[in-house]
Amino acid sequence: MKRRIIAGIIVAVVIVFAAIAVRACRENWLLQEGSTEVRAVIEKVERYHHEESYQRINRRIHRQPAYTSYKIRYAYTVDGVEYHDDFTTRKGMLRPLYKGDSITITYAIKDPTVTRVDTKRIKRHGKPVFTD
Repeated sequence: MKRRIIAGIIVAVVIVFAAIAVRACRENWLLQEGSTEVRAVIEKVERYHHEESYQRINRRIHRQPAYTSYKIRYAYTVDGVEYHDDFTTRKGMLRPLYKGDSITITYAIKDPTVTRVDTKRIKRHGKPVFTD
């Protein structure tokens, strides 16, 4: 009975990881097949601070230093249809982004819901917003 439960959990985990991998490959394929850029408007910028933590793995203590992540939600229009998406980054923010600012995103021509954001290209007053 225990073996069946463990086997079921393992199968479920493998299926979830496989689904994530297939989705990432599909999105990458669509973007490579044909994509274009469009200006997107920032709807929301959320800042999350994660405290330093420690985790014990095999009698060793691993330290996870504190870090800050940003989740940026944006909207863009393709052929008169408005889409919403977001991205998350751990890169440090040098200059603040605000609601209403615009950024350049890349979307797949065949499926406009598939987007990619290059944080190196996000600028405010001509200067980069995020660290490299």
